[in-house]
This record gives sequence, structure tokens and C-alpha cells, in this order.
Amino acid sequence: MSRLLVWVQHLWGIGHAARIAAIAKACRETGIETTVMHGGAPRPGIYGEGVRVVTLPAIRSLDAQFTALVTAQGTPVTQDQWAERLRVMRETLRETRPDTILTEMFPFGRRAFARELLPFLEEARILTPRPRILASLRDILVAPSTQKKWRDSEEIFRAFYDGALVHADETIIPLSRTCPFANAIRTRLTYTGYVADEAAGRQSAHGEIIVSGGGGASGFALCRVALEAARRSEEGSPWRIIAGPAMPEEAWRELIAMSGPAILMREMPDLSSWVAGARASISRAGYNTVMETWRARIPMILVPFATEKETEQRQRAEHLASLDQAIHLPEAALSPDALREALARAKPPAPLPIRFDGAQETARLLAARAQARAHA
Repeated sequence: MSRLLVWVQHLWGIGHAARIAAIAKACRETGIETTVMHGGAPRPGIYGEGVRVVTLPAIRSLDAQFTALVTAQGTPVTQDQWAERLRVMRETLRETRPDTILTEMFPFGRRAFARELLPFLEEARILTPRPRILASLRDILVAPSTQKKWRDSEEIFRAFYDGALVHADETIIPLSRTCPFANAIRTRLTYTGYVADEAAGRQSAHGEIIVSGGGGASGFALCRVALEAARRSEEGSPWRIIAGPAMPEEAWRELIAMSGPAILMREMPDLSSWVAGARASISRAGYNTVMETWRARIPMILVPFATEKETEQRQRAEHLASLDQAIHLPEAALSPDALREALARAKPPAPLPIRFDGAQETARLLAARAQARAHA
């Protein structure tokens, strides 16, 4: 049985961990022994049965602007805490002896974690046999603050990595659109198709308007406006608003106090399958939410979370709107009436040949490469 060791770190929302969870599940079902080193706030049950989860001392972002890294308690991360994370990572590496190591986003992102990942990768590459080292990337990268950081990313990639799995479709959004050295490493890139929950597309129609705040950490503004839009709505479709499990408690209580005709929920475990039967989806433009909605081929209104540093969601929403796949409603223009007007215009996405089996394709690729290596 081949062995896979994954490193993933979510800082604000839970999208990074959710995407890795889908890949880990597919790998487990393919017969790959999978271990995930999870570095964000604990998310019990997110990886499902059969996947070993090693919880690193949690680190998160202080705020939505990503101004600093802090512990789960909101205190500065100490040298001892960084050292403990690295100790656990090294111990896990020695225990699992993986055939393949997968780092989520690094070195194309998560650069602040180089202090633990570089010594970890140094140890990994001297193992015998040496594991294949791969990066796991979403469709759109966030530009760093300096060009030097891009150069550092390329240098690290060339020094340690055998390749990168891009969970996207090159004909829709090539990595070169947001990574300046993508063409220079083109032979080491493999596009897997998009990672989307298999449940999306199976639900029978129920006709609701589904509003999703994503993980919830940055979903309050959207949910608040959606509650008022539902109150003013004159069409017959019921509204269901899912705030997200990571929404701060104070914000959640404020939404409850605003209650109206909409069904308001903190979270919905089977959201991806429920979205498939919706009249329309209104959501942030995070990777996982978009892919599950897109796969279901229902009308999609995207209100991206965007800050000066975080441009990924805005770029995705703009690009999909340009392809007639969604309506892009910037948060600066968000209001109950603007939301209702966008809903009136929304229609199913134009036909495009798109693959949404990225998790399964990733598992197939990893299993095939491990088998080929075993017989080499």
C-alpha cells in the first residue's frame, strides 16, 4: 500500500482544509494510506474515517487582513511553539515513511511557514527511498507583496519539488494567469481538474435560494444583506441562509436577532448536495463553494471576499462572470436591492466542458506514480 503525507494550514476560513479533505477521502478510497498534518484550528470530523490526522499546535491569522499569525488563543506564536510544530512534523515523517509528500499551497503560498517546512523538506529529501514531493495548488494564487517572494518560491520549488498538482482546468484559468514563473516550470505541472464534492448535482430540485457565508469567518456582511433581501423579496422561492461554522459568536447572534422569513442556519453538513437542487446560489467566491455550485450548474451570484492582500476571490468571480458562468456582485455594491436585481438576472452557466473530478484524478495519479515507482 502506498503512503501519502499531507501538510495543510488554514488561517482564516476552512477552504484549504476542506479541499484537502476531499482529496484525502479520494486517496483513502483508492487504497492510499493517508496521513494529514493539520495546522489550523481543529475541525473534528472534516477528514472523515480512515484518514489519520496529526494535529499540529494551531496557528491562525489575527484578522481578515492577515496582519499577523497568532495561536488559537490569539497570542503571538512563540519560538517554542514553532519548534514543537516542527518536532511533530519530523516525528510524523519518520513514522509514516511516505512515498509521496503533498504540501498544500507551499511554496506558492503559505510563505510564513517556510521556517518549519524547509527543515522538514530537507529531512524528507535525504530519506531512502526519497519520497516524491509535490505541491497542491488551487486555480488562482495570491500575489505576494514583493517580486523577491516570487523568486524565492521558484527557488524553493526547483530545489525540493518533483512537481505540482494544479486543481483546475488549464483551458479555464491557467496557473500562468497568477503565477509569473508557471510557464518556466510547465513540464512539472499537472492539471487534475477542479475538486468538487461528488454530492453536488445529485439533489432533486427544491427551488430554494441558498445563501452561503462559506466558512463563516468573513460571511457576516453577505448574510446580513441576504436576510433583508429575503424580507423584501416578492418571488415565491424560499430563502435559506447558512452562516458558516467559523462565524464569530457575536455576529451569529446579531443575525438571529434580525430573523425574518428566511431559514437561518449556522451550518449544513450536506450543503453541497442541497445546493444542487436550488433555484439559485448566492455566495462568496471561495474555491470550494464555487466548484460545488458550478458543478451543480445552477444560477450563481458571487460576492467575493476581497481585501488589499486577498484578491483570489475577486479574480475568480470576475473571470467566471466574463465566461458567462456567474454574476459578479462586488461587496462594495452589495445591498438588498442589488442582490434582488442580480437574482432576477441570474441564469444557469453557459455550457463548458469542465472536469470536477480533481480529487479522484489526484488519487489516481498518486496511486499510479507510486505503483510505477515500486516496479522501477
